[in-house]
Amino acid sequence: MPEILEKFIRYIEAAGVSENTRQAYQRDIRQLIIWLEAGDIQDPGSVSGADLQSYAEMMEKEGKSAATISRNIASIKKFFAFAYANGYVFSNPAEGLHGPKVIRKTPSVLSQSEIKKLLSVPDTATRKGIRDKAILIMLTETGICVSEIISLKCTDADLGMRTVYAGEERRPIVISRHASAVLRDYLKVRSEFLTDPSADDDTFFLSYAGGQMTRQGLWKIIRSCGRSAGIREITPQILRHSFAVSALKSGKDVISLQKLLGHRSRSGSLEYQNLVSLI
Repeated sequence: MPEILEKFIRYIEAAGVSENTRQAYQRDIRQLIIWLEAGDIQDPGSVSGADLQSYAEMMEKEGKSAATISRNIASIKKFFAFAYANGYVFSNPAEGLHGPKVIRKTPSVLSQSEIKKLLSVPDTATRKGIRDKAILIMLTETGICVSEIISLKCTDADLGMRTVYAGEERRPIVISRHASAVLRDYLKVRSEFLTDPSADDDTFFLSYAGGQMTRQGLWKIIRSCGRSAGIREITPQILRHSFAVSALKSGKDVISLQKLLGHRSRSGSLEYQNLVSLI
């Protein structure tokens, strides 16, 4: 089965899935293979629907969340659909596989007063504070996600047109005059972060060491500013949800919001329909 897994991973890579999705598929199927082999099931053609249902029930008994089990089942279904379509198995044992119902929790969001406190934390008398405020403005006023903000290039920001182009598809996001002014202030000091100007790769938000910021580095900035603002629970996703609720309150519909935030899947739409209850 490991050989089929390798071919499956190459197949989904060619389909253009994200790196996180590829890793999740690979991890989920590897864990299944280990479990099957422990039960002396080596051949994919010997796997039955009952085996897969037992695996799903085993995950539930181990205390795995409904969301984790559902994700694993989605991976298993896709893997065996691939195996069946390519002749590795004569029937698809995952066809009737089902898992626990996922209950969607109401997402946490910040109030406007909390956002105002958060934005007041960075000390704009320092270059770090100027940068941190620009990052927080982007997160709270555009809903941009972590991977997009750390990969943002200077050429992706047209501040004259008050537009930022996010993600691989360069999705246009119109920003406010205030946000544009804050980003301009940051660009005035951006060069001060460069330890080696000749190595400048056009990354918009630079780390204190002068290179591209990491996800962990960005999270650290958010957590630190959140603590200083007296906000107990704060994550990039909470900031993204807060932006989404604000947009919905201003009259934007769910489908338009989904496009604005770069969601192409139905799950993205469902996520923001769930935010309507917070309006």
